[in-house]
Amino acid sequence: MNIEVQAQENTTTLQLKTNNASEQQRLQEAKALRFNQPNTSVKLANEALELAKNNNNKLLIAQSHSLLARLFSKQLKTPSKARHHFYHAIMLYSEMDKKSNQISDSIEYANLFFKEKDFDTGHKIIDEALSVALLHGKNILIGKTLSSKGRALYDNKDYVKAEDKYLDALRYLAAQNLETKMLKAGAYHQLGQINKRLQKHKNTAKFHKLALTIYQSLGDPKMIARAIKNVASAEFKKQNYLEALDYAMRGINLLKDIDEPTEQAELLTLIGLTYRNLNRYETAIEHLIEAQTIYKKLGNLGKVADNSNQIGLLYTRLEKHLQAYDFYKVSLALPKNQVPVKTLASSYREIAFIELELKHYDVALDMANKAYKVYKKNNNQSKQSITARIIGEVYHQKRNASKALTFYQESLSLAVQTNSQLDHVKALNKLGELYIDIDIVKAEPMFIEALNISETASMLPEKAAAYRGLIKLEQHTENYKKALKYSQQLTDTTEQIYQIREQQRLVVEKAKLDSHIIEAELVTLKEQANYDKLTLEKNNNRIEIAQQKNMIAELELIKKNYATLLLAALLFLCVCAAFYFYRTLGLSRKHNSVLDYQATHDPLTECLNRRGLFNIIKRELNTANDCEKYAVILADIDHFKGVNDTFGHDAGDDVLCGFVNLIKTCVRDNDIVARFGGEEFCIVLTDLDQDRVEHIAENMRFKTENAHFIKNVNGANPTITCSFGVSLGKNSSDLPNELISRADKALYRAKENGRNKVVVWSNDLASK
Repeated sequence: MNIEVQAQENTTTLQLKTNNASEQQRLQEAKALRFNQPNTSVKLANEALELAKNNNNKLLIAQSHSLLARLFSKQLKTPSKARHHFYHAIMLYSEMDKKSNQISDSIEYANLFFKEKDFDTGHKIIDEALSVALLHGKNILIGKTLSSKGRALYDNKDYVKAEDKYLDALRYLAAQNLETKMLKAGAYHQLGQINKRLQKHKNTAKFHKLALTIYQSLGDPKMIARAIKNVASAEFKKQNYLEALDYAMRGINLLKDIDEPTEQAELLTLIGLTYRNLNRYETAIEHLIEAQTIYKKLGNLGKVADNSNQIGLLYTRLEKHLQAYDFYKVSLALPKNQVPVKTLASSYREIAFIELELKHYDVALDMANKAYKVYKKNNNQSKQSITARIIGEVYHQKRNASKALTFYQESLSLAVQTNSQLDHVKALNKLGELYIDIDIVKAEPMFIEALNISETASMLPEKAAAYRGLIKLEQHTENYKKALKYSQQLTDTTEQIYQIREQQRLVVEKAKLDSHIIEAELVTLKEQANYDKLTLEKNNNRIEIAQQKNMIAELELIKKNYATLLLAALLFLCVCAAFYFYRTLGLSRKHNSVLDYQATHDPLTECLNRRGLFNIIKRELNTANDCEKYAVILADIDHFKGVNDTFGHDAGDDVLCGFVNLIKTCVRDNDIVARFGGEEFCIVLTDLDQDRVEHIAENMRFKTENAHFIKNVNGANPTITCSFGVSLGKNSSDLPNELISRADKALYRAKENGRNKVVVWSNDLASK
């Protein structure tokens, strides 16, 4: 057996010696193929290793081991082989006193152990590398080693020690070369993340801003966008909502030119939450829906569920419970294993609250119990207290006093355990209300305790609720003198609540105004950038023209004197002719453009007319397959003849113009809006599913119903309503005319059903 092995080794050695390629060449080829052809790279690196061993070339042996280690670590994901090669490379570099290589490979070697959660071994290796680096005295290697140790401590959730290591690393990263700047920016980023975990939001913002400054100096758009997102998030946590919005808007503007959909979705979500805190709920919903659309494309269902819940909460605040319900149901419809349990529980809890408001007690109880079980299983006592209170309220309204008492008491007990004063007071007030019905003697202590806690914690709404409970209690016992006293105290508390809310409203309104200013400034910056671009192009054209003139002048000087005047005259005539032709052509194009615009646009509303609409449809919807991504909405203003007859044709024109402007705010710039005839309009949308198209049509209907196109007529503001018919291209047999015909049938059904409605075409309308 040994003879056979020896023979194979001799054969291998002979083959390697007779091969024309040296070990150096093979190693270079292996490095070049590392990322595109890793398996071939491994083969070449192994051949280089054998040749280097045969020639006793220690440096190339170490370099081959180092390359193989990185290939197995990064490209081929074989950590055991990577560790083997790193170990041999480090030993050889140490023997040859190649400290830089030894330290770099030691850092990578330690990181393999850190990834496998073997922190003790990893720290032992990195500490040895740090000792070598400190003796070697090269700052960038010391900074690298300290940063690697800091990252390991961060991954092990030892944030305080991790912060110390990164701060130490920064002391060695003062150089201005590219590698050092990248390491320094990375250290600042990690310090920001560490302080985020430590809930030190001021420091988080500071470090991420320092990272952003470096990335801006390096001109790396992706890293700039990521740093801007981190700064915006930190400012949001600090409740500096306007500054968070400013950074987030800048980030979104930058990401338009970068293919980073996850970063874009995260920033859109942050913008939505910021607008929520500025009480601009509808704008918040728009950004959250946009983020949700991106998450759907990415298949990130957990984020889809989170955003659905956020949108549901916003609709709840707008008191649009049905829309809120729809978004909560999105979370429940997703695969349970892909939705975070806290998101599911939140959906259950919020649906329970809505169903309770609607007095659907059985559904509310079912949803609340599901949420309660999730919170109990995950030991989330704070949320469990809230959910227990909801369940108690359901039983209270169902007049099941014993069960209501059980859950109210549990809610109180959990609130005490979590030290939540708000939940504590709310549970006390609910118990007081229940005791009025079942054990009136126990009611007053509940309200008094709630009053004392709310007074101490400055919780005015809960204090007012306690006073209301005491008033009800004293009226029940016919102690009207005490009831009157509590009534006066309730009045004083209500006045305080009103004053505080007015102050908050003023602050919010100012913040809203500032947010509009930020948006306007962003638009101005975009316009300025476009203007600067055009100016630069204009200046470049001037330079080019000047260069051409100089060339012509040089050619003219070479020519004979007798031809100079003739050539100049010919040049002048050519310039005049070109100018005349250009001017004539320009006027002709301008005239034709005006005529084309007049032929395809409605002169009153300035939107497309019927001819313009069909021109676009003919151009863009050539085949039935094209129709699959289109949707058509036909809108007809209800009782428009009555508007003209009652208020005059000028008022009717105002209604038509106002209605078109309103439609345009509900659709995107690339969607089509056309006047189909009289008071009828056609809207063509692209690349939207049925739910989104219905939402847009419903939004148009809602805004029309609440708009006032005709103002101050006999002291009143008459309202206008509109009916909508919707059809969507769903299969390859659909044609443009069929889409419009279906939308027209749906519109007719909307009119039949009483007007001011949105009807979507379905097969049951086909025979109507």
